[in-house]
Amino acid sequence: MAVFNRLLATLLGLVLLAVGGTGLALGLGALGSGFTQLAPVPAAIEQLASAPSQNGLIGLALAGLLALLVGLVVLRAELRVPGQPRMADLHYSQSSAESGFGHGRTVVRAGGLEHGIRQSLQSLPAVVRAHAQLAGPSARPNLLIDLEMDAQTQLSTLKSEVGQAIERFRLTSGKQPSTEVQIRLVNARRPVN
Repeated sequence: MAVFNRLLATLLGLVLLAVGGTGLALGLGALGSGFTQLAPVPAAIEQLASAPSQNGLIGLALAGLLALLVGLVVLRAELRVPGQPRMADLHYSQSSAESGFGHGRTVVRAGGLEHGIRQSLQSLPAVVRAHAQLAGPSARPNLLIDLEMDAQTQLSTLKSEVGQAIERFRLTSGKQPSTEVQIRLVNARRPVN
């Protein structure tokens, strides 16, 4: 139901965006009077577009701008990814005294780390779908794992395999994440945390 509500609000935002853009264009006279013969519009808007008064144009432009702004706000709210802000990339520096070769810098992309964890979890035999997201500060990241599993899976075996994937992440990044794992069993009625 939440997906349907989100989709409905996104469509409403797109419609308001289109109505706002059209109203703004009509109010500014960008579409001209030929627009009324091409589009099925109410008689009041047709009369306003074909013989506009100065107050009517300003009102139409303001109404269009308001619908445009409301549409943008709704779209921004619905298309925003819920949860914590994503983790920034990791930057490692090495001074010339440590290496003996010169100053060096390594950047590890957070998206690459997420991809590695996701691939590691997706390769587990009972996993139908895996999603991993790194969030929070890069000094102490939060690792959010979402797994869809076969309902016949032994959770004790799964716990060990997920623990190994988290340990590989810790060794790769040098960071100890706080971890939240959510498991959805396929053909189950509610998620198991």
